[in-house]
Amino acid sequence: MKLTLIFALLLLLGGSSCAIKQDIFLQDAESRAAVSQLPVFVSSPNQAGRIAVSGRVHVDPAGTVEALARGHSPVNAAGIYQLDTVRNGNDVVFKETSGANVYKYGGKNFRWTPSRVMVGFDLQYFPSDRSALTLGIDYASGASRAAWGGHLGFGLIRMGERSALRLDGGIQWRKVDVSALTAVRTDVYSIFGNSTDNVMLYYDEIEQTNLDFYGGITWNAVNDDRIANLFLSLFISRQTLMDIQPQSAALMYPLYTTVAVNDARADITSTNVILTPGVIITLDEDQRLILGARMTNCWVGESEEVVSRWAPFIQLEAVF
Repeated sequence: MKLTLIFALLLLLGGSSCAIKQDIFLQDAESRAAVSQLPVFVSSPNQAGRIAVSGRVHVDPAGTVEALARGHSPVNAAGIYQLDTVRNGNDVVFKETSGANVYKYGGKNFRWTPSRVMVGFDLQYFPSDRSALTLGIDYASGASRAAWGGHLGFGLIRMGERSALRLDGGIQWRKVDVSALTAVRTDVYSIFGNSTDNVMLYYDEIEQTNLDFYGGITWNAVNDDRIANLFLSLFISRQTLMDIQPQSAALMYPLYTTVAVNDARADITSTNVILTPGVIITLDEDQRLILGARMTNCWVGESEEVVSRWAPFIQLEAVF
């Protein structure tokens, strides 16, 4: 209604011969990318000036996640965007079926296929016993052609007599493969009262590199008399699965034409809460094996339900 009033005002004030309104809808999308994961950041005494090098393997046996993505077009009673096919000679044009698409879409039009296996390599430098700089890269396989990712962050450490507590924060980046089906409805309004409409469908495959943030806390027991110590790690991150830059504008063009664009799409993200309990096994004074089980809870897109995933975790670390 608001856009219609804007068009009418522009026509009266600008004297344009026609106004064009475009509505952009995301009908269906799929993202192929690993769930962003981090190493387990355990702490020990007397780390100032030292470097820790670690390798890790994360296995995700779960399957595809389905969710609701914002920006779908209105649909008919069966939940389908109903179109009529109009042929004009050799040309084929799609038009919305009159009076059919009057319901809000409530299905699942987004699929996320995570990679099955992730291998990571990480470096940590400890400027003091109370701080750490972290850098890591990882490679994931099984769902994506572009599977590289990484992280860069900073940690604050508090050592106790029998335990340590560490806070971490930083950025993560990841390449994702995205495919999307987009519907663009175009309405042309003439100053003489005539109007026409058509719908174009576009299918795109894109590679993106998305940047996100993370934060977390890790507790671990510190007892040199034991070969094994417990740890508990909790991290929260926001992972961008599809980066869309929506546009909304009403612009005057030459030849007395007004074009307005209303993009209903939005970024598709997952809020990941990752809990990792496990055990630290001391191999020698400067080497340790970290074993755990990761429970990842994901809130994807506009869906309210949580998707839980359990996976084994292994990390080997050496301090120099």
